[in-house]
Amino acid sequence: MGQPACDHDAGFGGGRALSAAASFPGEIVAAASFADKIAARAYVGMAGVDGSFPPDQSALLTKSLRTGGVDFTIKNYVGMHHGWTVPDRDGVYDERGDKRHWSRLLGLFSETLGGGRN
Repeated sequence: MGQPACDHDAGFGGGRALSAAASFPGEIVAAASFADKIAARAYVGMAGVDGSFPPDQSALLTKSLRTGGVDFTIKNYVGMHHGWTVPDRDGVYDERGDKRHWSRLLGLFSETLGGGRN
């Protein structure tokens, strides 16, 4: 899911969220403001080519999550463009990158939820 929805669910789920993942982490300033309230384990898969998530925002996110004590992983998918995991995004979708991203997501969900997508 996109970053704003992920932030909301991970931070304000009343302690129910076990994991949260964002594939398109633009608008990251929101997470920086409440990282200390995020109880879920977080994974951010970011496109290496993404104007909505420049390096300064990645650095802000990393600093905020560390300071907030969040158990998190940020993975930079080098060469991928924003939307690389959406199959109908002609010229952007990357099957290999999408599979790598799903593998990491399913690993997170398996570890935190005890299951995953078959």
